[in-house]
Amino acid sequence: MNPVNIAVGWINVAREKIGIADDRTEALAKIRGEICLACSNVGRENIKCGICGCDVQAKIRVKWEKCPIEKW
Repeated sequence: MNPVNIAVGWINVAREKIGIADDRTEALAKIRGEICLACSNVGRENIKCGICGCDVQAKIRVKWEKCPIEKW
């Protein structure tokens, strides 16, 4: 993820934590998160993608991001 996308992802994570998240963003994140958590490439302890190295909770909340192995 590029720096702008990283910032957008973490801003969306923060919005979710304080209860002001966009419903569409969170619906998309829920779907993507379930796919990521079922993937053998995602680390269970730090929840980072083993392919691209991104933090999953931020990446799944950026609508224009893509899975590096095209699962979403």
